[in-house]
Amino acid sequence: ACLNKTRSLLIDQGAYFTNAFVATPICCPSRATIQTGRYMHNTKVYDNGCGGTEWQEGPEKLNVAHFANSNGYKTFYAGKYLNNYGTKPVGGVEHIPPGWTRWFGLVGNSKYYDYDVSNNGTLEHHGSNYATDYFTDYIKNKSISFIKETAGEPFFVMLGSPAPHVPNIFAPQYANKYLGIKAPRTPSWNKAPNPDKHWLLREVGPMDEAQIKNSDLTYADRWRALQSVDDMVAEIVHTLEELGILDDTYIIYSSDHGFHLGEFGMGFDKRQLYETDIRVPLLARGPGIKPGMKIDNMVVSVDWAPTILDMMGIAKPDIMDGRSWLPVAHGNAPSVWRDEIMVEYNGPQVDEYGILPADPNRATPSCPGALLPGVMCCGGEHGEAPCDAKNNTYACVRKLSPSENSIYCKFNDDQEFVEYYDINKDPWALQNAVNTSSPAHMEERFKRLKEFFDCSGNDCFIPPAQSVKIN
Repeated sequence: ACLNKTRSLLIDQGAYFTNAFVATPICCPSRATIQTGRYMHNTKVYDNGCGGTEWQEGPEKLNVAHFANSNGYKTFYAGKYLNNYGTKPVGGVEHIPPGWTRWFGLVGNSKYYDYDVSNNGTLEHHGSNYATDYFTDYIKNKSISFIKETAGEPFFVMLGSPAPHVPNIFAPQYANKYLGIKAPRTPSWNKAPNPDKHWLLREVGPMDEAQIKNSDLTYADRWRALQSVDDMVAEIVHTLEELGILDDTYIIYSSDHGFHLGEFGMGFDKRQLYETDIRVPLLARGPGIKPGMKIDNMVVSVDWAPTILDMMGIAKPDIMDGRSWLPVAHGNAPSVWRDEIMVEYNGPQVDEYGILPADPNRATPSCPGALLPGVMCCGGEHGEAPCDAKNNTYACVRKLSPSENSIYCKFNDDQEFVEYYDINKDPWALQNAVNTSSPAHMEERFKRLKEFFDCSGNDCFIPPAQSVKIN
């Protein structure tokens, strides 16, 4: 059984959203979206080399904490922030993003031991002792202390656990769980190469036995690492209950992206346009949310910030692209709700883990496809896997309505490559249907994509129709 505490305390006692998506399926741009309620084309945070001065001088100033704190809320953040956070070129650990009363931001990318934290602007180093340093427990303990200190006052806590991000270091008590478990063998598992898909998937071949083992071990480690997140959820809920404020507190549980594990021969990672990568869990409990609710409305990560503010009684700032789903969770869904969202990614500009080939032409024997110029490999605790390409630059419209369940994607590459899938007929995106679909419908989908790409603020919920010339 997986995450039984979270299931019992959040799903059984709250709402489960069956159609929750991220607007960008990769860590840093997605976290920027969660912080600001804005699509990637509006935050200008395009890849995992983010968190620089342009971000700090622009979108970060109008993050969710800024609005919460300006309206009387004490705010707390602990965990992974944006990937460049804490480095000297962007102000070091002294930089505390606007709005946060208490700040425990992880320096750099995901770590579990031997990490640095900005403790309200002061460098704090941690080593490798489980009892004092394991990062998931560290942010849990800090948040519980803050909740106890501020009980009786309006507060907002946001936790950014790296788990289950590589290297997926799990707590020692979970070392014997999930032994021998294998990644799901979905219809698209190890289906490669794929001549009807974008360049990266045309070039990457199937995993061999060693790469399959790598993927399966990564899958097991992810579940082990998540056990401490499950514990964190339970301890926070129990703390709220002991303080007598659980029934007055909203709790949201989600992720910054989905994940693939062997689909289309890609051993592990995210960044792709398929359902495995763009769908995320979304759970919520709190005042007015009935236990055991299942909500099918389409929601996306630009909605998280305006929803949080709505829970505080704060009106959505006009600059935010999303819309609060709190009325939906309260059973009072507006008569008009979206049936389309945008998904976008701009490709890699930097090495994400610090162990990627600095030169994309470099051969990495443990990574299938690494001999191909332009294929990027990502490292995990058991080896590398192909994960990205310089031309993996796409914008999509994901539609979910009674008449159409589809995704249309156009790549910003020298081919202007297009992928289209009817999800009802082809839920695993096995066959690109762009050439077998009505040209008129493909033109309509492209026009709709252009309308999303040009949107900002309130217009992004249901972008107004434009007169768009189709080339």
